[in-house]
Amino acid sequence: MRRLTLVILWSCLLTSACLAQFEIDPITFSESSCTNPALASSPDGLTMLGFELSGDPLLQDFVAAQPLMTVKSDTYYPYNPQILGAGSSPSICWAWDGFHLAFVSGPMILLFHSDSEGNWDTENYTMLEPYGPVRSLELLGTPWDSGSPHAYLAVHSTDGAGGQSNRVQLATYNEAGWSDLEMLDWDPHMANPELAFYVGSYTPTPQLFYLGGEGLGATILKSSILVPGSGWSDPVLVTDSTGMPSPIANEFDVAAGYGSGDIDILGLGMQPTCPCGSIHLHSYVSVIGSWQVQHVTEPYAHFDWPKSPKVASAYESLIAHAFWYQEAVAEDFTPFNQTLEYRTIANGEMTDAGHFLEGADLGGRIGSRVALSVDYHDHPVLAWTRTDTILGEPQPEQIWVARNWIASAVQEPDLNSPVLNLVAWPNPFNPQVSLAFELNQTQAVQLDVFDARGRRVAHLLGGVVETGSMETSWNGQDDSGRKLPSGVYFARLATDNEKVVLKLVLVE
Repeated sequence: MRRLTLVILWSCLLTSACLAQFEIDPITFSESSCTNPALASSPDGLTMLGFELSGDPLLQDFVAAQPLMTVKSDTYYPYNPQILGAGSSPSICWAWDGFHLAFVSGPMILLFHSDSEGNWDTENYTMLEPYGPVRSLELLGTPWDSGSPHAYLAVHSTDGAGGQSNRVQLATYNEAGWSDLEMLDWDPHMANPELAFYVGSYTPTPQLFYLGGEGLGATILKSSILVPGSGWSDPVLVTDSTGMPSPIANEFDVAAGYGSGDIDILGLGMQPTCPCGSIHLHSYVSVIGSWQVQHVTEPYAHFDWPKSPKVASAYESLIAHAFWYQEAVAEDFTPFNQTLEYRTIANGEMTDAGHFLEGADLGGRIGSRVALSVDYHDHPVLAWTRTDTILGEPQPEQIWVARNWIASAVQEPDLNSPVLNLVAWPNPFNPQVSLAFELNQTQAVQLDVFDARGRRVAHLLGGVVETGSMETSWNGQDDSGRKLPSGVYFARLATDNEKVVLKLVLVE
């Protein structure tokens, strides 16, 4: 599988000059389809991925959580996903007390909490009963212990009787656990709630953005602020600098930056009858003290259809990050191209930063749901789904991520240092795969094979290997001689100083 890499210069917060590199990798390796990703990043270099598991061999949908390093390194961390329960539509956030994850399970909402290291407490979880069938969930975590709630949950549901009435409910989390859901009744029809922290407060004060209107046609973007000691403020329209309502009338996302004082709302316009749409950036730019609107759909075809808008920023950053999926549709309504669009935002202006995503659909079809998170050091993590085809057979949908790979400086290579380069052929394989590597100095090496859960299944080589080329093979069996099932495996070659991991695909 081709690896896509782009080296770009990046402004680093920790040193005056650093090298940032985006790398694209699969992050799930499941026999079931992995869909609907959600991301949250801690300030300690850990990102948590929440997602749905569905399809064969499972008989129902489950929600799982899987940690990963926010910034990729050369070290292989075999993190395993943890299934939290049957359900769908996960939402996740990081707060100063750890990660919080919510998802829909039947008529209820389940909420789980982890410590700061990402260890989930699966014994003590909370069940909340919403107003009706849930359409969306939104979590917001408080970044430091300020005496306010640790986390907030906004729920969008319908009346369950024809779904003609939208409602929004809120709950908060503190040392005593989650509160009951409280109905927000100042607007008879509320939809698509999104939470961010109000940039005009010195303490973490939540601000709610939502669509208001009649029934399921809620299209007017509004906001309200939770005033300490007084409750929610009267909702106000979100307008542009001329007082016109926002063009955002569909799914949207919000990021607020304390460092910049800016608020960035990335959302879809009114859905027309054609297989097309529009995406808009509606920003409050603090340096000019007003809101401004931009139409940011990338023109590729007769019909362009953006979906799944995501925007995020580090709490004290001067920039925000935007990410969405876009489909190009021909005049005869035939889809012919898929793209992932990634931008950075500063002072309300977008800059295309997603050249490394060109060709991200090589070998497969991209799903329309994406996810985005940014840690406190302004390192973004982008996630999407992809369905690959191996020997003509579609494989279960898997989640892919793009992450920074940071190096402190560019150095001249040391020709006397060991360099590992592991290759395999044929790949995919059955019944046997050959593996080869070359060393430029004599040293101790170890070559092992791991399954998709990170368990070692076969030890192929161990000991001192002299300078030069070395070749061995693996027959798809474990150390006990048992034939292993088809699927994804990893060959890991390690020395005292370096490690290299290579994906292997065993097919029937």
